Amino acid sequence: MIVRMWHGRVPTAKAAAYRAFLNARAIPDYRSVPGNIAAIVGFAGADVEVEFEPNVVHYEVVGSAR
Repeated sequence: MIVRMWHGRVPTAKAAAYRAFLNARAIPDYRSVPGNIAAIVGFAGADVEVEFEPNVVHYEVVGSAR
């Protein structure tokens, strides 16, 4: 199994739009890849910015993770 993880930060003012993008576009794209097992995004809030971590995508085999 291949597990890809990454994280980052989004200004609080843009957090809702970024979550909407993830739900509408990014997560469906990750899940459409043959061999994908799961795509998970977690958020932790702060006063000034929102961190998204971990952003985790699981694939069955090496060839699936492109």
